[in-house]
Amino acid sequence: MVRTTTDDATATESLEYDRVSYDLVDDGVEDGTPVSIEYVSPHSGTVVEVDGVATEVRAACVTVELEDGRVWGVFGGSIRTTENSRRASGTVDAKNGQTVGYVESLTFTVERDVATDVDVDFTQTPDEEERRRAEATGDTRDLLTPTDAEVAEAFGVDDVDDITDEMLEDVDTPEPPERVDVSGYKTASGAAKKTHDALQDWAEFLGHDEDEVVLYRPEDDYQGSGTWAVVWEGGPYEWAAALTGGTTLTGFAGPRMNYDGTPEVAGLTSGEGFGVECHYSFDILFYDR
Repeated sequence: MVRTTTDDATATESLEYDRVSYDLVDDGVEDGTPVSIEYVSPHSGTVVEVDGVATEVRAACVTVELEDGRVWGVFGGSIRTTENSRRASGTVDAKNGQTVGYVESLTFTVERDVATDVDVDFTQTPDEEERRRAEATGDTRDLLTPTDAEVAEAFGVDDVDDITDEMLEDVDTPEPPERVDVSGYKTASGAAKKTHDALQDWAEFLGHDEDEVVLYRPEDDYQGSGTWAVVWEGGPYEWAAALTGGTTLTGFAGPRMNYDGTPEVAGLTSGEGFGVECHYSFDILFYDR
């Protein structure tokens, strides 16, 4: 979903990490950013939560001033004080201070400027529950369609009844990828490459990383097959068996199986110049006839 705003505004975003790394600086965490720290006490093993402000943000270390005035240094996944039993240190250094605990989570609250007349991307990535529900029904077309509640949140209105027609006109829902047919390919290589490209598009649409879909060449000798292979271990349940059976890749996922769905990649049952088989339920092997 994309919103075009004509008002100057700021929006807050919560960024959570399990340790200090270069990602903090890249994500816009800077000096003065509020932070909530959950850590495990090395003595009692309990989880403690404290709030403070990041006073110095570096790639390998964040200095935090707590609400009670104490100053801590977070180095990777460890938290240390600025003082030890031998001497006081004027700076937070990993070599100085006692260990306070080990990071469970660091949550920074970052303010973002929303520029005038700039498209702001509010595309919703489906969570695991939404993905499972869509895969169970075989209906992935509306997976990324924003709900009224998501539209209200994106536009900063408190009630869905306050959503205006002008707001809805600015909502752009991503279209699902086009379905393809590989039955006309004369070689296993062509069919495998086309299937790989199509499944990468569908993986991204379903909220996966497209790189999860891997293409193996004969010289890679996938599972000792010596064939072309398309592998998606993190895909929908038994997706390969579903596609080669002539139904949608989510057809076997969930309690309501869909044997009559339209396959995202058609032609995997009757290719002219190639044959297919599944080694596992998450891969398709392609061989020349």
